[in-house]
Amino acid sequence: MPNGAILNENLRPWSLRSDDRNLFLIFLFPLSDLTRLLRPLITWACQAFDLDMRTKDMSNPMQTHGAFSWMELHSGDDAKAKEFYTGLLGWGLEDMEMPGMSYTVIANGDDKIGGFPPMAAETPRWLPYVTVDDVDARVEKAKSLGATIASEPMSVPGVGRMATLIDPVGGVIALITYEAPADA
Repeated sequence: MPNGAILNENLRPWSLRSDDRNLFLIFLFPLSDLTRLLRPLITWACQAFDLDMRTKDMSNPMQTHGAFSWMELHSGDDAKAKEFYTGLLGWGLEDMEMPGMSYTVIANGDDKIGGFPPMAAETPRWLPYVTVDDVDARVEKAKSLGATIASEPMSVPGVGRMATLIDPVGGVIALITYEAPADA
């Protein structure tokens, strides 16, 4: 074994390679070991180059461009939908007063994941929201790619800026840029 080689029963042999002078066993670290070993290096690099990895929480879909972050059920019978989904999935519901309406937020444990807006729909459907970096710019990009805009960009105080579009194959999706939290 070459000098400085790490011997670990969790290492997995990756390949066997030989040349005319030496025989080397090359090992691939399990990903968890590699992550653990690289964390100090990444931390050092962020400090050395004055990078702040905490500016965006990439595990938070409300801060991650391209992530599905919210779902709304547009139906004509909120009471029936609420009864069905709380019974089926055990979701919690929380009514939130907004200008001109009461909006019911869906909670899965402590996580707020969607809502039941109090508006009728011709055809009941779920509307997924995807977080984007800039709603207005993404709406223009969507138009250039063949989308139809169902709802132009609008700002909702305390929530963010959003728009709804119909993609070229008929899929309906909402784009949203959330307002920064007040404590940010």
